[in-house]
Amino acid sequence: MKIKSNWVLFVAAFVLFFSTLAISLLSHSFILGEGYIDRPILRFLFLEAVSFVVFFMAVEWVRKHASNSRKLVCFIFLVGVLLRFLFIPSNMLQEVDAFRYLWDGQSVIQLSNPFALSPTEAFENKAIPVETLSMDAERVYKRINFPEIRTIYPPLAQCLFGLSQWISPWQLDGWRWMIFMTEILIFILLLLILRKAQIKFEWLLLYAWCPLILKEFSNSLHLDVFLVLSFCLLIYACMQKWIVRSFVFLALGVLVKFTPVIFLPLIFIWGWKKDPKKTLIGFLSFSSVIFLFYFPFIFVGDALFEGLKAFSTYWSVNQSIFSVVHFLMDQLPWSEEVAARASRICVAGLLGAAGGVLCVRLLKAKKNETKHLIYSLFILLTTLFFIAPTGNPWYFTWVFPFLIFIPMRSLVLFSGLVFLYYLDFYFMYRDQDSMFRWVRLVEYSIFYSCFVLECYLYRNKKEQLLNLG
Repeated sequence: MKIKSNWVLFVAAFVLFFSTLAISLLSHSFILGEGYIDRPILRFLFLEAVSFVVFFMAVEWVRKHASNSRKLVCFIFLVGVLLRFLFIPSNMLQEVDAFRYLWDGQSVIQLSNPFALSPTEAFENKAIPVETLSMDAERVYKRINFPEIRTIYPPLAQCLFGLSQWISPWQLDGWRWMIFMTEILIFILLLLILRKAQIKFEWLLLYAWCPLILKEFSNSLHLDVFLVLSFCLLIYACMQKWIVRSFVFLALGVLVKFTPVIFLPLIFIWGWKKDPKKTLIGFLSFSSVIFLFYFPFIFVGDALFEGLKAFSTYWSVNQSIFSVVHFLMDQLPWSEEVAARASRICVAGLLGAAGGVLCVRLLKAKKNETKHLIYSLFILLTTLFFIAPTGNPWYFTWVFPFLIFIPMRSLVLFSGLVFLYYLDFYFMYRDQDSMFRWVRLVEYSIFYSCFVLECYLYRNKKEQLLNLG
């Protein structure tokens, strides 16, 4: 390993170690339910900015100097593990979703249907999981966001919550270590994907050292890490041309979060072009897996999707294109509620149109269908993020298994810009909510400017953006 050519990587690892350690220590100033206005959000964002700058430098080093060095790959792997280990004792920074996971998990292990009652209904009626109204149950209940809404998480997610609660009842420790081990598995899968695609192994760094990934999974403990795992499994199965298993892995992703269902037409077309019989078996496998997981929960009727309906109808945060569509709809002579509904229908139509175009392109592809499939999945998923009414930072983590194939600088940059989302809390605590509109304008203006410029510069170098090997 030549130190002269690798000093950027070593410096980046050194700075990332200390900035991550500082964030982990700073997290203990974020006490749930207390001192909102005194929370050091600006210091947290400064440390994340430092982390992102050195991460971006490291990515650029990989772009120019990657050489499949075993020593460097081991170094990148071990640093990624160490950075996650630093977050093990941290407090969650501005996120409380994991407390809903605890609640749902307790319902599962106590053999109750988590879709049947909202936390508020269960708490007021002393129903499972709070029949005995223990102090732990009350503590967790008070930390759940929107407890009056029933769970939105699909059955496989519920099973994962239940496993974490079997390991550590009413505590986050089991869930934290499950995420830690899942990320190690993601590292291994990404290395297998990189080898199969004949891409330099050092590109593991794009995921392993990413400050956004570190914060949203190792600190904020978001369920989405299991969705990323399902995407890695799906990509690897597609690259191996395992048609039936591709459908099964897609089903598992849908059972963690509903998002991957948008991939179904593309996977079907790709499979059909290769082997119609296996594709039909795969589709039946997809349907069977979904049914088997949902079957134990279906006896609550419409309540099964009540939480999802509320989320898809009313949630709107850190949105990009959706805010423009909503503004235009608001100018028409109808009520605000109708305008909001029409906005969501419009963006759904835009996503459907994008999916349709990608399906047609995949149908017309006469060779390299798998390459076109991965490219199409990447475009569709990224499009979903930027047109959706909800642009939570952890949703952007979904694109990273695909980003190693098309590591656009503008998208890597956005993984840093999306941290501006946390300024929303800073202004909200000071009754300055309107200020976040300007923050969002900066966040997305910088990204779209860089994205357009990058597309322009590479307009005649398409293969550099579509490289699978």
